[in-house]
Amino acid sequence: MWLLAGDRARARHHRAPHGGEGLRGGADLVLTGDRDWGIVEAVRRSVAMTEIVFLVEEDAVDGGWVARAAATGITTQADTIDELKEMIRDALRCHFDNEADIPPVIRLHFVRDEVIPFAV
Repeated sequence: MWLLAGDRARARHHRAPHGGEGLRGGADLVLTGDRDWGIVEAVRRSVAMTEIVFLVEEDAVDGGWVARAAATGITTQADTIDELKEMIRDALRCHFDNEADIPPVIRLHFVRDEVIPFAV
């Protein structure tokens, strides 16, 4: 887990409060300061994405479907699920400079809101 804050502090290790374990059962590196952004960017580039997750929901205004990948800012839409899958692949080709950088797994997470009354 990367935590970013401040602009002149030094990098330090952080453990979960009350003696608990951090993510992955150990200490997580906390980066702070302007110079540390370069480190974060280098790590981000060196770690290959193995999958990308799109949140998929029905478009309440126009009908059809909308897919959003929050980590990348990619958004696309289509009338059917099959068309949406193709539009997602096309959006990934446009977003990434090299096709080799596109994650091999595309996960679609379908989001559905339902409102129910408390009293029946």
